[in-house]
Amino acid sequence: MAAAIFRAFWVNGRLESVAVIGDISLDARLRGRGLGQQLLMGLSRDFVSRTSNHRALVIPTEAARRSLDALGWRSAGRLIPYVCLLNPSMRLARILRNKIVVDVLSVLTRSSLSMVAKLQARNGFSIHIADDFDSTFDGLWACLPKAGLIMSDRSFKTLAWRYRDHPNLCFHVARFVYRGELRGYVIFKSELMERECTIHDIVVADEGDLPCMLSLFLGYCIEHGGVDCIRLVLSEYHPYVRKVWRLGFVPRELQGIFQVLDPPFPDSSIMEPWCLTGGDKDI
Repeated sequence: MAAAIFRAFWVNGRLESVAVIGDISLDARLRGRGLGQQLLMGLSRDFVSRTSNHRALVIPTEAARRSLDALGWRSAGRLIPYVCLLNPSMRLARILRNKIVVDVLSVLTRSSLSMVAKLQARNGFSIHIADDFDSTFDGLWACLPKAGLIMSDRSFKTLAWRYRDHPNLCFHVARFVYRGELRGYVIFKSELMERECTIHDIVVADEGDLPCMLSLFLGYCIEHGGVDCIRLVLSEYHPYVRKVWRLGFVPRELQGIFQVLDPPFPDSSIMEPWCLTGGDKDI
């Protein structure tokens, strides 16, 4: 089986339904007979025959990637995790056996990050932690530039079902505010056992304010403790990639690639970058 769930995406400023492919599975007893490729071939043909101007997106396994590649799906980018270490003591302890040295280096790292975060902060900006969304998120999304990009919808309705109403996971949102106006947000989830914070979605009205927003978020994580590292996944052509390094986010091993099936009669948007975050992976 394989599922195709249509989700709202903005393609060069236009709202479209994109078929997000997931739950690709094959009975283990029947593998190696080419049945998986026949399944994906049937899905692809059916999708093309039913739609004339829509596209499809999949984050495949390696086996599915090879099959889809042979069926005309193209690789549109890579998903890259970025990690900011707030407390490297656990990792340093695996390399260095001197506890005093580990403690000193950890304090220096934490102090350096705090200093960098303060340098990126700007007067008048602040963050507020909450568990819900409101109509101000629609206002932010409406003003966000979308030309020349492909990104999933971030309206209040979409954010509510994806994060607030999630049946199993608890998400928090850090609102980035300037003079009472919502200017961006970070949606995150904390893994207390692993002392890790994962950013699932991130949006800012002005890209120039991204370092300030992240600096305030890092300051919040450092101040409240319990977090040793912050993890953020972005597609390689996401515009935010150019700025996250300023706050100590270092790229790690590739998480995977994503493929797209373009419309039969594509326009110039075929070359526009897909701007995905970790939150786009789970449907």
